[in-house]
Amino acid sequence: MDIKEIIIVPNENSIDPELILDIKFSFNKLNEIPIHINGALFTKIDEKKIANFNLWTSEGELEFGAFNLMKTNEQVDLNIKIPVSLSQKSLDFLQEIRSRNSLGNIELNAKFMVQMLYSNLDISYLKSVKPRILGIQTGEKLRDAKIPIYQYDRDFEFDQDNLWILSSREKLAVFKFRKVEIPKLITIISSDWVQIYCPTFGIGDYLIYELPILELPKIEGELKEKINRTIKTLKKMKNHLVKAEWREVIESSRHFWELIRSEENIKEILIESGYNDEVYEDFNNIIGNFFDYSSKFHHELKKRSDELLEKFTISKEEAYLIYTVALNMLNLVLRKLNYNKI
Repeated sequence: MDIKEIIIVPNENSIDPELILDIKFSFNKLNEIPIHINGALFTKIDEKKIANFNLWTSEGELEFGAFNLMKTNEQVDLNIKIPVSLSQKSLDFLQEIRSRNSLGNIELNAKFMVQMLYSNLDISYLKSVKPRILGIQTGEKLRDAKIPIYQYDRDFEFDQDNLWILSSREKLAVFKFRKVEIPKLITIISSDWVQIYCPTFGIGDYLIYELPILELPKIEGELKEKINRTIKTLKKMKNHLVKAEWREVIESSRHFWELIRSEENIKEILIESGYNDEVYEDFNNIIGNFFDYSSKFHHELKKRSDELLEKFTISKEEAYLIYTVALNMLNLVLRKLNYNKI
């Protein structure tokens, strides 16, 4: 049992995001039939599972009863289309791993678990012949009788003289089930994702970009410690972002804003770079507003009120907004600090 070819396409007729795996299996018609196929899709880069799939082969075009007792190795093909449903979280994660691929491709590992039905049948080479062929004389009553004999025949053709007697290679077990695992790599190239998959899934256009953290200048003391803590917080936010944990991104950001809000060392850096007191206050007020915003999700309490903050869904856009603003805030400070060191 093997897989000769896999073609992956988006399902244009599904209202939910769905992939179609068009698979050509090859198997030995002599003694095996695929009965059930299940498995999962994983990302190649970190082996995260994004979807499961499951199919009984009776939904395909296989003619059962295909065991061939004549030939020793007749390979036949079986074409099956397997639907794979994707959640919104899976789609977001696929987009994320695409942004980390140098070519913008999506590389997936498909792991197929195929349940096979195997035959233990052997042919017993028995034939029936008329007694007179063996030189045996019979009376008129047995004129049409036949005698079973063993005769090995390499070509062994079925005809009216064959008795069709079968035996099992494993005691009384005529058939047995076996599971076969088949891994396959699937690649969705960047142009196909943008031109075919995105319109089908309703994803829309994306601007993919990277926002690296600038190199930390040579500083010591409390400022270095505080900046290292902000970088650690940003990495934690990025980790939630990759996992599509939008609410956790915003909750984690609270610690970031807390670290840089009203920080005297940062104020000195900005004033030295050319900010006056009024501009710095406006800058610090922006940080304070983001701190208040993230605190609502952290405490789930309205500011200065015992009334619970009403639950609402956090979208990807809100999470990306908070993360990118926080990262750019830190990069702005590091840029100013590097400039001041010149």
